[in-house]
Parts: sequence; C-alpha cells; structure tokens
Amino acid sequence: MKSSSFLSVVGLILSCALFSFGQERVVSAVSSDNFVTSNNNGIYFFEVPTDISANDVALSAEYYTMYFIVAFNEKNHQAVITLKDMSDNSKHVIARFFVALGLREVKYNGSIYSVEDFYQKFLRAK
Repeated sequence: MKSSSFLSVVGLILSCALFSFGQERVVSAVSSDNFVTSNNNGIYFFEVPTDISANDVALSAEYYTMYFIVAFNEKNHQAVITLKDMSDNSKHVIARFFVALGLREVKYNGSIYSVEDFYQKFLRAK
C-alpha cells in the first residue's frame, strides 16, 4: 500500500471516529397520548442509551430527590420518573436530569427535540 493511500485510509477512519463520538446521545420518550396521562399522574417513561448504567442514573438522580424519584430497569434501559409534586418546576428539573446524564435531546414520535423544547412542548402546563 502506498503511503499516501495509507494516510488517506487512516484519515478516513479518524474522521468517522470523531464524527461518531461527537454525536449527542438521545433519550427516547414513551407516551401514547402526548403526555396527557403522564402530566395528570406525574409518571413519565423514558428509554436511555445502552451506555448509561444504573449507577449513572442513580448518581444523577440523587441530586433531584426533592422533585422526583427515578426507577431504572437496566435490562430495557427504561427510566420511570415519578414526580413528587405536579409543579412545572418539578417537570422542568427532568430536563436538568437528562443534561446531567449527557442527554441533550429527546426523541418522541420520530422527531428530535432539545430537552428544553421537549419540556416546553410536552411537559409544561398549558
């Protein structure tokens, strides 16, 4: 292999690696009714990326215990967030929890939202 071809291949591999690592991780929201039920009962379901462990969730969640509790199923990576009160502030803290986990975007119904846009559109009281 010529050195210029070798360098091209190495450059391509490094570019792909940097692009892959630079992508934001996304949390997936689970709701069949645009969060009407969740906003009424204070229980929200989210699926987090597989590289997030139960320990990661527990360490981040411990900062927000006055707002909600998080039950995490490591097998299916589902986080169930149960609010302690139904205030908009408690709902907004969910966004801070996601950011603490390195999750800055939420996928819901095939669309991607920033955590702030997701809060504004689906969780905040209308």
